[in-house]
Amino acid sequence: EGLETVEDLEKFIYDYMYEEYKNQNSANVETEVLATFINNCTFTDVPQDLLDAYRKKIEKSIAEFATNYGYTDEELVFAMYGMTLEDFYASETEAMVNESLAYKAVANAEGLNITDEELDEILNEYVTMGGFNSIEEFLEGGDKEDYREYFMLEKVTAFIVDNANIVEAAE
Repeated sequence: EGLETVEDLEKFIYDYMYEEYKNQNSANVETEVLATFINNCTFTDVPQDLLDAYRKKIEKSIAEFATNYGYTDEELVFAMYGMTLEDFYASETEAMVNESLAYKAVANAEGLNITDEELDEILNEYVTMGGFNSIEEFLEGGDKEDYREYFMLEKVTAFIVDNANIVEAAE
């Protein structure tokens, strides 16, 4: 790559390490901003059908993951999270629903929802990149609305981070 001298190598390593530092720092800032956002939200009267829907998604995900690695659901959750399966489901369901509600509120207030046209445009990019023939083939029985929510979460995340008032922590 044109590294002909020790100085070239040192500059390459410095540049690489600096970019890695900036990327890691950016990820840390994003994580803190989003955690602060969620922790400052208040959730009341969460619809039971929403809780049930998220719980089913979590149960399915854990079951697939456990099966792939030869564990029972209980063994996997205890090994990874040190929790009982029921405690994990309750905790994770609440966290995911609360996050979804908070992000949806921002999306509604700021006009960040994903339109049908945007969703099809994004999914068609995935179709093209993946060599699929259609959105339906790409989804393979998956839920198009799950993708809409995922892309909305990305837009809202960028909005929150871009509009956050970030200050240096006092030492």
